[in-house]
Amino acid sequence: MSLKDVASLLETTSSNLIRYESGLRKPTPEIIITYHILFGASMLELLSPLVKKVQKRLIRRSLHHMNYLKDHPSPKSEYTIKYVGEIVNLLKQKQQNESSCD
Repeated sequence: MSLKDVASLLETTSSNLIRYESGLRKPTPEIIITYHILFGASMLELLSPLVKKVQKRLIRRSLHHMNYLKDHPSPKSEYTIKYVGEIVNLLKQKQQNESSCD
């Protein structure tokens, strides 16, 4: 399909389509779902830039929160620190695996 054909199916312009594909413009959920349907791309693949951004933010916020809990312990702090620490480790491991595949 041509760029013009895809843009027509997405009810957008070719220039907007180029902006979506180059990351200069964020696609709407409808655009993402349409890409998924038209091209069989997985939702995770289509949302990959957002997923990576959210993972980085979550790691940063989690580490900050764990430090806060260590400085301000409560009865549930130990459990929360352990759980959040496991999440951080999984996310970091996932990032390392993804970067080794690039």
